[in-house]
Amino acid sequence: MLIRQAMESDLPDVRELLKGMDGEDGISSGEAQAIWREMVKYPYYEVYVVEENRRIIATCSLIIIDNLGHKGAKLALAESMIVSQEYRGRALEAN
Repeated sequence: MLIRQAMESDLPDVRELLKGMDGEDGISSGEAQAIWREMVKYPYYEVYVVEENRRIIATCSLIIIDNLGHKGAKLALAESMIVSQEYRGRALEAN
C-alpha cells in the first residue's frame, strides 16, 4: 500500500469512495473540482489517499491548526476518513 498526498486527478476515485460511504450520488465532477481548487488554497490542509495496486482505496483530510494549549503546540485534525467497503475492518499500512 502507498499513502500519498491526493491530486486533483484523484477526484473521480475520491467521489466513488464517497458514494460507497453514504450511498448518495454526491456532488458533480464540476462541483468537486471547484471545491478542490478552494481547498488547496487553505494553509496547512492536505488530503491523502491510500493506494493498493494503483487503486485508491481510502482517503483522509489532515488539517494542522494553531493551538493555545500545550504551550502553543500545533494541533492536527484528521477528517473525512473514508475506506472502500471491501477494505473496512482491515488494517491499512504503508509498505
